[in-house]
Amino acid sequence: MPLTARLNAVVTTFVIAGAVTFAQQQRSAEAPPTFRVQVDAIEVDAFVTDASGNPVSGLTAADFEIVEEGAPQTITSFAQIEIPFVRQTAPLDTRGAVERDVQTNDNVDGRLYMFAFDEISPLQAVRARTFLRSFLADHFAANDQAAVVFIGQQSTAPTQPFTSDRRLIMAAIDRASGGFAREAVLDSPTQTAPAPAVDSEGQFIERRRMADLRGIAEMMATLRGRRKALLLISENLPESIFRAIDYNGGTLTLPEESAHAAVVAATRGNVTIYPIDPRGLTGGGTLEGEAPPAAAARSELDERMSLSMLARVTGGFAITNTNSFEGAFDRIVREGSVYYLLGFTSTHERRDGRFRKLVVRVNRPGLQVRAREGYVAPLKNERLPVEPRPVTGLSAAASGALTNPLPGGTVPIRVFAAPYVKDRKTALVAIVAEVDAKALGLKERDGVHGGELEIGFLATDPKGKIYPGQHFTMDLALKAETYDAAARYGMRVLSEIQLPPGRFQLRLVAGNNAGKAGNVVYDIVVPDFTKEPLMLSGIALTSASMTGAATVGVRHPVDATLPRPPTAVREFGSDDTLALAGEVYENRSKGTQHRVTIRADLIAPDGTVARGADAEGTRFRVDLPLAGLTPGSYDLRVVARSAAVDRAVSRSIAIRIR
Repeated sequence: MPLTARLNAVVTTFVIAGAVTFAQQQRSAEAPPTFRVQVDAIEVDAFVTDASGNPVSGLTAADFEIVEEGAPQTITSFAQIEIPFVRQTAPLDTRGAVERDVQTNDNVDGRLYMFAFDEISPLQAVRARTFLRSFLADHFAANDQAAVVFIGQQSTAPTQPFTSDRRLIMAAIDRASGGFAREAVLDSPTQTAPAPAVDSEGQFIERRRMADLRGIAEMMATLRGRRKALLLISENLPESIFRAIDYNGGTLTLPEESAHAAVVAATRGNVTIYPIDPRGLTGGGTLEGEAPPAAAARSELDERMSLSMLARVTGGFAITNTNSFEGAFDRIVREGSVYYLLGFTSTHERRDGRFRKLVVRVNRPGLQVRAREGYVAPLKNERLPVEPRPVTGLSAAASGALTNPLPGGTVPIRVFAAPYVKDRKTALVAIVAEVDAKALGLKERDGVHGGELEIGFLATDPKGKIYPGQHFTMDLALKAETYDAAARYGMRVLSEIQLPPGRFQLRLVAGNNAGKAGNVVYDIVVPDFTKEPLMLSGIALTSASMTGAATVGVRHPVDATLPRPPTAVREFGSDDTLALAGEVYENRSKGTQHRVTIRADLIAPDGTVARGADAEGTRFRVDLPLAGLTPGSYDLRVVARSAAVDRAVSRSIAIRIR
C-alpha cells in the first residue's frame, strides 16, 4: 500500500471524511479526507494538589495563570474535569456470556485511550498482550473508550476504532503478532560496528512509522476538550524523533518532518503519550542479573531515551526497564480522571518549529500544580490538525456528531442492527434507531408537537473505507397521543445499508437545525451467509406494548412476519408479550423439501428455562408471553435446526423483565 494511502487509512478509520455527501442513493467515498478549520487553540492539563497531595476542586479560570516564554497568556477556555471510574460488572473473560445487541449514547463521559502497536518482535508482542489484558481487566472502566492501531509495516486490517467493548478491544490487541526483527546487538564490548550503509528500505520503513505516528497524533488532536492517552507499545523510536523534539533550525528529512508534525499535534492538542517498552527489566538478550555488553547497553539506553523524551515533551511518562506495570497503569488512570483543562491561543506567532516553554501557576497559596512543560511550535509549511468539513445536507450539530468517532451528544439514541441475506456477495443490514423525542426541542402548538428530525448514518471497515448510508430530514407534526408514545418508546426510525462480509462500525446521528444532535457508534460483524451449511440471520424483537409507537422509514426484512415494527427496547413489563422473528439460510443443493425447526427459550439467571416456544420454517416468528415470570435479567436463546443438515445454529439476546 502506498504511504499516502496507508496514512489516509490510519486517519479515516477514526475521522470520517467530511467531504462525503449523504443522499438517498449510495455512492463510493474513498477519496482522502478534506478539512476546513485549523485547530489553533492550545490545550494543557493542570493537576492541582494540596500540601497532602490530595486533588483540589472548585478552582476557576481566574485562579490560574499561563506564561509562555515569559509572556502571560489569556485563558480562553476552562473546565474542571472529574471523571468517575465506573467499574465493569463482568470479568474480561466471560466465556459464553450474552453480549449486548443494542448500543446507546447515554454513558457517562470517561477516559480516552489509544493503544498503538509499533513494530515489535513476536516475543514482545506476547508480553504486550499479557500486560494490556491486565490493563483492560483492572484499569479500564465501563465508561471509558479505547481504540487499537498498528504502525509501520503492519496491516491496518486488525485495527479497532473507538469502543467501550472490552471484548472487541482485546480481540484487536490479540491480533498483534509482531514479527519485526530488531537490529543485531554486538557480540562483545570490543566488537566494532560496521560502517552504516545506505539503507533505502530502512529509511522507507522509518518514514512509514513516523507518518503513521503523525496520523494518529493529528487525529487524536482533533478530539477537543479532553485529555487523550496514547499508549505506544514500542521497543525504540527512530533517530528522527530526537531531531523533531530538539529542532533548532535547518532542513528536515521526510521521517523528521513526520516526527515533528506528530510532536506538534500531540503537544498542542493535549495528546499525552505513554511509551511502554514490552521488553521489561531483563531486555537486551541477557539473563537476569547479567550485565549486557557495553555497546548493547549504550544501544538500549538510547532506545529508552527516545521513548522517555517523547513522553516528557507530551506530558506523559515512559514505562521502561520494569516488569511492574500495575503502578504505572494506576497513575495513568489517575492522571486521566481529575484535572483542569485550560485552553489558550498563543501570542507568539512565529512558526519556527521550536519548543516553547510553558509555566502554569495557581494563585492560591499552599497549592501545587503540575502541567506539561511546553509545546512544539509548527513550521511555516506545517499544516496543523483541522476539524472535518461539514457533511453536506446535515445541520452543523448533526454533521459534527456524525464525524465524531465517539458516541455522545444531547439527543439520546438507542440502536439495534442485524444482517440479513441480500444476495450471495452482500448482506442487508437493517437498522432500528429510537430517538428520544423529548430531547429534540419540539414546539407544541394547539396540541401538536412540531419540529424537525434529521437522520444520517454510514459504515466504515477496519481499513478506513467509508460505506455511505442514507440521510433524510423529516418535518414532524405529532399529535398528543403520538408524541406521548414517541416520548415513552422513542421516535423509531428504520433504515438499511448493504455491506459485504466483514467487520464494520456503524455511525448514526439524529438531530435537527435547532442545534440538537446525538450519535451512536455500533460495532457489527456481517457474516458470509454462504460459508456454512446452515446459518441464521439477526433476530428482530418487538412486543405487544410497542403498539402505537411512532415509526418511520423503510420496511424491515421481517416486517411481514412481526405483528408490529421491531424495537431496540430490551426491557419489558411482566404483563407484556414478546414477538421475535428471523430467517434461516441453507446452503445446499436443491432437493426435496425438509423440515426447519426453531426453538426460543428464556433462560433465567440460574440456567433454567423459564419460558419457551417452537416454530417452523426458514422465515419464522415466535411469541413468548412474559406473564408470571420473576423480574430480572434473562437470556433469550434462539436455536434453528434443519432435517437436511446435521447441525444447529443459535443467537442469544439479553433482556430484562421489570
